[in-house]
Amino acid sequence: KFMIQCGSKKKDSYFGGTFKDEFDDRLKHSERGILAMANAGAHTNKDQFYITFQSASHLDKKHSVFGRLIDGFDVLNTMEVIPTDRNNEPVHDIKIIQAEIAIDPSDEAVSRENNRKE
Repeated sequence: KFMIQCGSKKKDSYFGGTFKDEFDDRLKHSERGILAMANAGAHTNKDQFYITFQSASHLDKKHSVFGRLIDGFDVLNTMEVIPTDRNNEPVHDIKIIQAEIAIDPSDEAVSRENNRKE
């Protein structure tokens, strides 16, 4: 397993329907805890997202990265070891009850790029 897919069961985005991919070369699937949009092809983002258990560079430029974990890795560790059925779905529901946005990843990416250029 390299990720866990999550999302609501409403099967639609917050905006209604699908929305376009947003790629930034500075935001990559480079580590454990990356959050990105799950999709069914280009520009088909809806309500599904995933969290990586490891680096997954093969997903770069295919799925829009929108964040990364900075805390709660103990929860991710627990999610990773939950048994799955033959369809690779957890044998019982996993619910994310609360999440906090601590840092805007685009601001952080710009800051890193500026520091790299100096």
